[in-house]
Amino acid sequence: MEEKLYAKIRKKFDRYYDGDEKFTPYVSGLIEASLDRLAYLNYNFPTITVVKVLDNGLLIEDSRRKNDIIKVTIQGKKIVCSDDKDPQRYITYATLHPEF
Repeated sequence: MEEKLYAKIRKKFDRYYDGDEKFTPYVSGLIEASLDRLAYLNYNFPTITVVKVLDNGLLIEDSRRKNDIIKVTIQGKKIVCSDDKDPQRYITYATLHPEF
């Protein structure tokens, strides 16, 4: 990991984390949890993939729907989905995705 990135993450850890775990085991646990979430998403939502990570959300594609990109974003205190047919499915996927 680059020194600047480490310093940035470490600063956030020191500011926001108030548990007893040390930095390295905590970060390792986060990485493992993120990978577990990706495995869960791949198993339970096999037709959905991330097209692009946005500053405030995700662009996702569902192979069941041709040429349709769905946008799930955080707007203020709300999570908004561009899909009218099954927004809860895409919101669930996005909120479970580690990069959301």
